[in-house]
Amino acid sequence: MALFSVSENNLFGDILYDVVTSTNLRNVSVGSKTRAIAQALASKLGKAYKTFDANIALAFLDGAQGQYLDFMGEVLNTPRLGSSAASVGVGDQLVRFYVDTGTFGGINSGNAISLDAGTIISTATGGAGIQYRLTYPTILPSDQSQVYVSVTAVSPGGDSNIGTSQLQYCNFNNYSDSANSSLKVINDGNIQNGSNIELDTNYRYRISQAVISSETSNAIAVRLAALNVPGVADIVVVPYFRGIGTCDLLIKATVPTVSDSLAAAVNDAIANVQGCGNIIRARGPNEVGISLTGTLALKNVISNDNQTSLIQSVTSNVISYINNLDIGDTLVIEQLENQVLNTSSLIKRVGTTSKPFDYLYLYKWTRLQDNKIRSSLFDDYTANADDRVIVENQYAGDTPIQFFIS
Repeated sequence: MALFSVSENNLFGDILYDVVTSTNLRNVSVGSKTRAIAQALASKLGKAYKTFDANIALAFLDGAQGQYLDFMGEVLNTPRLGSSAASVGVGDQLVRFYVDTGTFGGINSGNAISLDAGTIISTATGGAGIQYRLTYPTILPSDQSQVYVSVTAVSPGGDSNIGTSQLQYCNFNNYSDSANSSLKVINDGNIQNGSNIELDTNYRYRISQAVISSETSNAIAVRLAALNVPGVADIVVVPYFRGIGTCDLLIKATVPTVSDSLAAAVNDAIANVQGCGNIIRARGPNEVGISLTGTLALKNVISNDNQTSLIQSVTSNVISYINNLDIGDTLVIEQLENQVLNTSSLIKRVGTTSKPFDYLYLYKWTRLQDNKIRSSLFDDYTANADDRVIVENQYAGDTPIQFFIS
């Protein structure tokens, strides 16, 4: 943002003109003392102009950077957002310990398995790669085969965000069958709520909206209040959802499901900025669950270990596709089938042409929101504007997505 700067060439020309017209010095040829002095003055003045311009730019929002942007934020009571560690809770049903067959008791001499807080789960063997730690002590009951847990990234920041099925290793070995590594762990979806220190570009925008948002009772104030709650990825505004003077905010979380605690936190945040006479409610979208079973036909015979690995990859891809559908997105069965077929060139087909999946179920809440009703799905599911399709974990049992090899 150049306000006052003048090029060195223009300064040099102006200085020579003033010397020739205002003094008795006439020799300004190349190599003359007058010309050398003029060049030195032009160079110094040019640098001074640039420094002055740079300092002036820092005094305006569109030119301020770093600590100067922080100073502006302090004036408007809008501090820069710091880094945060990625994390998920038990209610998010995203990270789970499980066994391939049987129960936890089957791999621990009939006993439950006790996991300490701080147990390390990672993306590579030996605790290497991206590390997460168990947030709370957890008991894996002897009669169960999977348990969801709360985890937090060891290192804060966006570098600890991970994709589906990347957490597969654990440093815990205090159980009977540890030699066979039969206790498994996995994340069924992306964990993307870790964040770095806010960049200048985003911070500059928030500062530019601070005055408007501080007025409250307007759409920008409500939206910014909701987005500033940790765990919120986006907000979908549905005006007049319950009539005149009402508005629903559909929360898109950084994990597939929206927990009650997250919805409560968003409602607390917007309560401070909504206007009198407006009824604004933040909530999760209507979660429409999916479970399915499919049979894979392979082009070649492969070993049992390779079959297990292939089934895990197919399951992971299908879960990722479903859980990454946005609010209002349609579940397309053909795309679901392609997720399976594109997993490996070894897969010849899944199911039959007319029926790719053996069972495909849809789970929708009753009007009283006290239970979900299961129904068979034979065609694409066109979601309502406030629906979000996810993998059904609560009502579909321990293994909502299952594949077998014929």
